[in-house]
Amino acid sequence: MKKRLILFLYVISSCTSIAGNYISGDISYIHLSNNNYGIKVRTLTFDTTLVDSCFIMIYFGDGDSILAPRINGNSISCPPSHDGQSAPFTFTWYSEYYVEHSYMNVGDYFVIAKFLKHINGLVNITNSGTISPIMNAEILVNPLLGYNNSVAYTSYPISRDTVNTHYNFISYTSNSDSDSLYYELLPPNGGYTIPASSNFFIINSSTGLVEWDSPIITGQYNFKYKINEWRNIGGTSYYVGSTMQEVWAEINGALSINETMKDDQIEVYPNPSSGLYTINLESSVNDDAVINVFNLLGEKITNQKVKTKFGVNKYQLDLTNAPDGIYFVNIQLKDKRLGTKIIKN
Repeated sequence: MKKRLILFLYVISSCTSIAGNYISGDISYIHLSNNNYGIKVRTLTFDTTLVDSCFIMIYFGDGDSILAPRINGNSISCPPSHDGQSAPFTFTWYSEYYVEHSYMNVGDYFVIAKFLKHINGLVNITNSGTISPIMNAEILVNPLLGYNNSVAYTSYPISRDTVNTHYNFISYTSNSDSDSLYYELLPPNGGYTIPASSNFFIINSSTGLVEWDSPIITGQYNFKYKINEWRNIGGTSYYVGSTMQEVWAEINGALSINETMKDDQIEVYPNPSSGLYTINLESSVNDDAVINVFNLLGEKITNQKVKTKFGVNKYQLDLTNAPDGIYFVNIQLKDKRLGTKIIKN
């Protein structure tokens, strides 16, 4: 049996800084003690700290509000707040805002976080540069549940792929409470539509894997998904809260033969896989090559020196000992670098 407990908390960010540069973000919370919670909001932009506010206004839903400071980066342009910092390997700038609050009473609180305006030209959001994205979260303030933390988002909601390919995205999270998670795409509203596909655009409700088969129009997109959390107490499953993340996806045209990353000369299968892959590499020369695999943080997971011959070459890739997630396979040849994205699950 499932019982739903709903909680309301309002978080509204001030939007007095430069508009039209927000690309993605998320909101989460931590349970500090008793009725004390910490609220964390994260935003990403293509520009530096001048785009984002040094503080955002947070309304807690119980009549109290406060300016939450940015907590990451240096403290030069925004003292006593901080300046934000570069997100590694994403070509973006991210800002984290955090504040703590004590609730006087047990209750249900609904979270709404309103960020800066979207960037212009998002394919699936009409007049995106004039729209301020809004995120929701729910928390239950109830001591009978014990500590009630949301998931924490540990990777950046940024992705890139090409038209007419099978797009995959999965966000890394930590789940300190070991609650059961249920993922769902948020329905279209306010000028937002589900990205157009040749077959489907779906999310796996158990794993959070987003599959887009296949993008048909180049450009920049945003989509949102929600993580609902359920907890088993005495054999009954209780809803204990939810958070949301908004993802930016850039879909490019097919790459030419001289470009750095080319997916149509390298094929990795099966993809996704539990860890064992076959790499097909079509080479125009006899040469030495190096196969490198990187994670989302840009860390090299493995490398392998191989020989190539003219035509199709087959290699085996073993990632069975690597954590589940998204990886990038790069093959360095003498005069070019080929690559593609794989998923281990």
